[in-house]
Amino acid sequence: LPRVCFGVQLRFRLRRRIKRMNSRTLKWTNLIVFLTTIAMNVAAVTLPLAGRTTQEISARFEHLFTPASYAFSIWSVLYTLLLVNAIDALRRPDPEDQNVNQARVYLIFANILNTLWLVTWHNLLIGLSLPTMIAILICLALAYKHLERAPLTGWAHWAQRVPVAAYLGWIAVATIANAGNLLVSLGFTGAPLEPSTWALLLALVAGGIGAGLSRTLGGVAFCASLAWGLVGVLNRPSSDAALIGLYIALALVAVFVSSRWWKPARASVERQTA
Repeated sequence: LPRVCFGVQLRFRLRRRIKRMNSRTLKWTNLIVFLTTIAMNVAAVTLPLAGRTTQEISARFEHLFTPASYAFSIWSVLYTLLLVNAIDALRRPDPEDQNVNQARVYLIFANILNTLWLVTWHNLLIGLSLPTMIAILICLALAYKHLERAPLTGWAHWAQRVPVAAYLGWIAVATIANAGNLLVSLGFTGAPLEPSTWALLLALVAGGIGAGLSRTLGGVAFCASLAWGLVGVLNRPSSDAALIGLYIALALVAVFVSSRWWKPARASVERQTA
């Protein structure tokens, strides 16, 4: 009970501070944090951080749910969308809807955590990288939830909602893959189950997370980004590709069916009660 009360109190204080913050301050903070995140990602590739590249570490703790290397090219798309998001925000008049401001705060936290994840990952702190990734997932889910409540239409929908939804979809897959990396780093072999069985279970978990989030949040961009990550797992070299592909296909069906059917059903109920 004390923890629940503390959580409610913390959330109330955060909302009150967001209301006090100038909308333009949030917009510039979002852009600056985003550019810092880009700089850290560039440093991770060019330096690289701690003398290790992101892909080298991924290969070191590789498992059957690790997406193929080409799948990580989605980051260029995601960062382009987020740049559009940040620049478009600066063009919008103040003050903005409070849901948009709250979403922007969560997006700022997600990008800060993205930078923190790079630090933990490159320093082989895999045990800290997973909770950091989970925190990114939660922040993005909360950001998109607030954006869904905001009256955004036309270009505002594409510039504000779509980048966050696409970001969320990829992070959902990355979180499951990160969990597998942690298990490998701890020396977990999966016994008595075969590695292929664990890969199938992780695929089901990814599908379940995707179905749950798409049911709650919906969004084509979210489903497309999630599908890209899962197909990346399907296309990686593996003797068990056929079985893994079957379960990934089932997970994709669950994601798209839930997005197609539950989202319209919820909208219909809202119209009837209006």
